[in-house]
Amino acid sequence: MIPEAAHTQFNLIHQLPLHGIISIITIFLVVRYLIQPLYFGPLSHVPGPWINKVSSLYLGYHDLTLDRNERIPEWHRKYGAVICISPTAVSVASTEAVREIYSSSGRYSKSSYFDHFTAYNQRSIFATHSYEEHFDKRRLTYSFYQASTVYKQPEVQNCIRERVLEVLARIEKSSDIEVDIYAMSDWYAFDVITHLAFGPGNGTQAVETDCKERQILRGLKGLQPWDPFHRTRSWQPGAIDGPPAVSGSLSLNYITAEILDNINATEATISVTATYLVYLLSLHPKWQEQLRKELQKLPVRPDGLPPFAGLDKAPIMEACLKEIYRLHPASSGGAERVVPDGGRTLSGLYVPAGTIVTTSVTAMHRDGRIFPSPEAFKPERWLENQSNDLDSHLVPFGYGARICLGKPLATMMIKLLIAGIYLRYGTRPAPSCTPASMYQCSTHDAVPRALQCEIQFHRVY
Repeated sequence: MIPEAAHTQFNLIHQLPLHGIISIITIFLVVRYLIQPLYFGPLSHVPGPWINKVSSLYLGYHDLTLDRNERIPEWHRKYGAVICISPTAVSVASTEAVREIYSSSGRYSKSSYFDHFTAYNQRSIFATHSYEEHFDKRRLTYSFYQASTVYKQPEVQNCIRERVLEVLARIEKSSDIEVDIYAMSDWYAFDVITHLAFGPGNGTQAVETDCKERQILRGLKGLQPWDPFHRTRSWQPGAIDGPPAVSGSLSLNYITAEILDNINATEATISVTATYLVYLLSLHPKWQEQLRKELQKLPVRPDGLPPFAGLDKAPIMEACLKEIYRLHPASSGGAERVVPDGGRTLSGLYVPAGTIVTTSVTAMHRDGRIFPSPEAFKPERWLENQSNDLDSHLVPFGYGARICLGKPLATMMIKLLIAGIYLRYGTRPAPSCTPASMYQCSTHDAVPRALQCEIQFHRVY
């Protein structure tokens, strides 16, 4: 038997005309999926495009068109330092918020975005969520990647110098012919890190050999434009094992995952940074010449390259590199964190617990209030900045307790390579190398759109 009340309700609904039913459904959907998140949702008070509070589709569209890192800075300029970019996520663009999120005292966990970087069912340091577990793992490799270790180990510098000389030999054979510096710097970085990871005699020789590793690297770069579609799967499918016992022996799978992450991070960072540095120096012959004059004043070793100790103190080299870090950081800016229990106040705005927060590095680096003429390549801004106040706004390697461990190694690799090139050669863009081809895509590794950078080299000394 159907209860009388229910029977009456059924009859009322049954008697409604079709357009009445459609109207009720429409009102329900509008309230549930538009009015509720727009005016009563957890991020309804956060400034930003209204559509971002309702759906992730708008942000997803810009992920697909590879221009996320252009749109988000536009929103920051319009709405402020903390903005809503999806119904569950905000972006920040202030040093105050960055310190809160990434400092050791903040202890924000990483988001599920980092699940896409697991390997062999293990989480490397980079892919580890919790602050506590990350801290335990970081202690395993922290000492090796410190500047005090990298810069004082002759084996490290000698390995890098040997690979730089091989790059110069390849360029010499192609003198006055176009060289794809993006591919060349990728091979160079891959050779160095495999040598350091696997030991002498076990590294690759991709710079001088058309080996299978070249094909692998080319294939990985070719997948970059499809990055949004690949964020749904990790390197190896399957459940993720628990953390290794860091106080005892480590599993082979964990060690392998860590090595894979080190290799990927090195080749991706070096290739993008070195490529854009050579590209912009090629567009600015004045800075080429100033850099060359500075390098010529440094003492050199028998191999013709300056010692890194002197090179690291060269102000023009440092200024050019910082300006590349500012204009073309080798990262998508996807350093997502999760707001801890109780919520947090970021740049004066309350953000509830569980919200994903990310930093727009591009918005910070191109803030005209901090960096006048923000779109221009102006190394002089760093030479004129005697107080070093600009450095606090430069975060290409992250900030705080989770800053990229590889920064000292990357610095040595890039500076020695650039010094080797510009002591011998002048450069200019090839006809195929245009602003359109060098547009930096919003992929994880922030690659140039053409996935190449053809440069013409001519011997000057």
